[in-house]
Formats: sequence, C-alpha cells, structure tokens
Amino acid sequence: MKFSTAIVVTALAVGAAAAPTPGKTVEDYFIGADKRDKTVEDYFIGADKRDKTVEDYFIGADKRDKTVEDYFIGADKRDKTVEDYFIGADKRDKTVEDYFIGAEKRDKTVEDYFIGADKRDKTVEDYFIGAD
Repeated sequence: MKFSTAIVVTALAVGAAAAPTPGKTVEDYFIGADKRDKTVEDYFIGADKRDKTVEDYFIGADKRDKTVEDYFIGADKRDKTVEDYFIGADKRDKTVEDYFIGAEKRDKTVEDYFIGADKRDKTVEDYFIGAD
C-alpha cells in the first residue's frame, strides 16, 4: 500500500505539471515574457529598422536619391540614345542598304547581281534550253 500510494502521488504531481496553468493565454506560453507586450514590428523587424522606409533598408544609402537610369545604365551611357550604344559609331548615319547590301551592290538591280553578266541579255529560253 505504501508503494502504490507513492506511485499515485507521483503520477498526480507529473499530471499537474503537464496541465496548462490556469489563467495563462496562448501568448503567455508560446511567445515568451520578453515579447508579450510588443508589436509584430518590435520583434520581427528589429530596432535598427523600425522607423525606416523600405527604401532605407532595401536599396542602400548609395542609391537612395538616384534614378533607375543612374544605377542600372551607368554613367557612360546616361545621355546616349539607344542608337549610340547599340548600333555603333561606324553605322550611325548609314541606311540599312549601306551596311547590309554592301558598296558593290548598292546601285545595281536585282538582275545585275543575281543573274550574272553572262546571262543578262538572254531570254529564259536562251540559257535554260540551250543552243543545241
């Protein structure tokens, strides 16, 4: 009997410790004493960022007052047109004909540079059928 009484008392003591404490809220035993009266901002963001704007802690001091152009394009291209830095100085004032066709073909007709000198004055019959 002495032995069983000790077991029952021990079991009750363990059960009492495991039971929720009366009067406590979920906040009391999940969040912790140090955070109970704080706002989400207070314990998720941190003291160093609480009064800052998103710009202040995401962009960085070196870029805060700059435009997108200033830090994405770069100083060497800021005042240039797309033509200036994509096409290149050698092609800026030329027409498509000037740099795609080439100087030797610019003033020629399609016949002149596709058919060839030996066939220019002949009829289709002349150079497809043959003299024989």
